[in-house]
Amino acid sequence: HCDASPRLPSPNADAQLAQQALSRIISIPNSASSVANKSSVDASFAPNKDPPPPTEPSTRRSKRKSCEKAFSKKNAKKQRETQVCYAANPALVEKHLEAAEPLQTVYSSGNMPIASTGWITKRAPPQPKKMSSTFRLDDLVGPDSRFDFDLQPWSGLCVTSFNNRLRMLTALLAWVHRPSTPILDDERRVMGVCAGMPRNDENWNSVQHRAAALLEDARVRLIFGKKEQNGRRGKFPAINIGISHGGGQPYPKMLQQASVNIPTLQTLMNDWSFQRISGFATGAFATWAPRLYAYQNDCLTDLIEHDRVLRQNNAHPSPEDEPLRRNWPKTPWAAAALNFGPQTICNKHADYGNLAFGWCCITALGDYDYRKGGHLVLWDLKRVIEFPPGATILIPSSAIYHSNTIIQPDERRYSFTQYSAGGIFRWRDNGYKTVAQSRSTMAPEEISSLLSQLSTQLSFGLSLYSSADEIESPR
Repeated sequence: HCDASPRLPSPNADAQLAQQALSRIISIPNSASSVANKSSVDASFAPNKDPPPPTEPSTRRSKRKSCEKAFSKKNAKKQRETQVCYAANPALVEKHLEAAEPLQTVYSSGNMPIASTGWITKRAPPQPKKMSSTFRLDDLVGPDSRFDFDLQPWSGLCVTSFNNRLRMLTALLAWVHRPSTPILDDERRVMGVCAGMPRNDENWNSVQHRAAALLEDARVRLIFGKKEQNGRRGKFPAINIGISHGGGQPYPKMLQQASVNIPTLQTLMNDWSFQRISGFATGAFATWAPRLYAYQNDCLTDLIEHDRVLRQNNAHPSPEDEPLRRNWPKTPWAAAALNFGPQTICNKHADYGNLAFGWCCITALGDYDYRKGGHLVLWDLKRVIEFPPGATILIPSSAIYHSNTIIQPDERRYSFTQYSAGGIFRWRDNGYKTVAQSRSTMAPEEISSLLSQLSTQLSFGLSLYSSADEIESPR
């Protein structure tokens, strides 16, 4: 039979334990009993197993963890920078698609004027010099207008009046929560999109305002060539930056800049405002035309990698040339145009050197009443679209004639566009050769087969467009 009640220690034992504990905690040098009983006390409190290793000092441990965290962040940043494909957030994509308000048109994308040689569009005959290339809003829309085009406002807050102080604020408020507007052709393909601005970003006006101020400041410090000062797109200075191929170039190259301009241009390209604008445009492209985005982005990746391999193997024809690179991380566009204003109003034109069915990106910047001027005019669609400062629109600029309406005399408008020359796609698909080099080794029947393929290239390009059914149903 076992006694289940606890056994209480005797008073003498209790006092002995207390004395032992006290002697371990408090050292009494003059106590003879403490010294005499030291060995027995230590023995009674000795652990039955080996003592644990000494702990790492908290300062050293925290320092090590801090270093590990910093290394992890640095490694993650490096991985993001080396990743050249934009990874769209499925939840955000679905959110944008569900809120979209499509703009249906009767334009036939199947009639885009692609050249028989592929990749670019046909050059139109020059317009008569007497014919004006820029127009006011009332020339284009309204009962007494010359062209009787349709005005396309975006849905959202209606603003009926502006003044100099509130112009930018009201322009921003008018775009808050505005859904994107995909532009549909006659077969309900998404042939472009009015992407607008990032949702719920209260600082976006500061972003576009900073970019506009940088362009204004740079204009007075840059030296422009004759074509850069007054080009066919309009009477405003502009500089193109990035990769180009065409016009007799033997291979794709980085566009060359005047040495005195390089520091200023580098400052612009490295500024966070242009990086953010480019990032938003890339996300919009990947959202509304994921197949076309992948096609354009993959070509750019292939081009840069081919250039790198040639240099690595000492096989580059001109190693002194600047290595090919993207203007910004993950951008699918090979080049960009900085339009320095102070009144960037584009003439009616088509960018026939760009990829025939590709999309280019246009971002408006500045301080102007977008309901009175600065509209994007899509001539083939007979549409005039309001284009507020800070907004982005993507269109097939090679195939569609476009321009801007005139703004008020005291206003400022700049723009920033991103595009890819059709020549870089042709170069890649010709085995990284010019047309002449590629066909010089081909038999007549092979050339005939190639021309037959090129005749169907537009069909291939349009297959990369999204359909209305795709954007109306969750992916």
